[in-house]
Amino acid sequence: MKAITETTRRNSGSSSKKQNTTLKRILLILVIFVLVLVIGAIAFFVSMPFIVESKVQKQLDSLVTKEATLTSEVLMSKLESSSELVTSKMNMVGVVEYDDAGVPVLSKGDFVMIYKATVKAGIDVKNVKFAIDDQSRIVYIYVPDAQVLDVKVLPDSVKYYNKGYALFNNDSHEDAVKAQQQAEDDAKKEALETGIIDVADSQSETLVKGILSSVTDGYEMKFVRSEASLKAKAEEIEKNKPQPSTADN
Repeated sequence: MKAITETTRRNSGSSSKKQNTTLKRILLILVIFVLVLVIGAIAFFVSMPFIVESKVQKQLDSLVTKEATLTSEVLMSKLESSSELVTSKMNMVGVVEYDDAGVPVLSKGDFVMIYKATVKAGIDVKNVKFAIDDQSRIVYIYVPDAQVLDVKVLPDSVKYYNKGYALFNNDSHEDAVKAQQQAEDDAKKEALETGIIDVADSQSETLVKGILSSVTDGYEMKFVRSEASLKAKAEEIEKNKPQPSTADN
């Protein structure tokens, strides 16, 4: 009888332990579940302002893209980062035979000057003009013909040879200045004959388009060949603008 009672007690204790273990597991699962919900809620509320802000910003960007209009002032200010746009550059070596008007032997200064020079060609942005069609989202652009913007003789490259002997020639500095001016004129002439303007013209539109691309999002850029064509296009745009209704007044 005692054995049966003892066995019953052991079974009862074992069952009780199993129930406690099951309860503990259930409680642990509930605690984990609650923690997951709490953490998820916190993450949701923390990220919500950023999500809302992102959606609002996207809506604003969409409105700006669709509704914003360009002005010539905006386009010009973008170009004005450089008052001159260099689209072609040539490096050359030249020779100047300088012969002044002095008296031979006494004051005449003759020499040969060898030099290196840099010639730059491009466009003056002040002469770039625009006609903006906000209805069709097109920017018409007139780019002027390229021109030589700068000719520079590199001072460190200048070398003099065959200096003529003169007893009373005190104008050596003035002769050097005149020779450098002659070198710049010769370098410019050589660059023009080599076709520096043609090269500059071929690249001007590409350069302008690249500079303006960051402020013309949503617009197509088209280039016209003359100021007269741009003026005609501007008049056409103005004529086709929608007129305000009487109800607006």
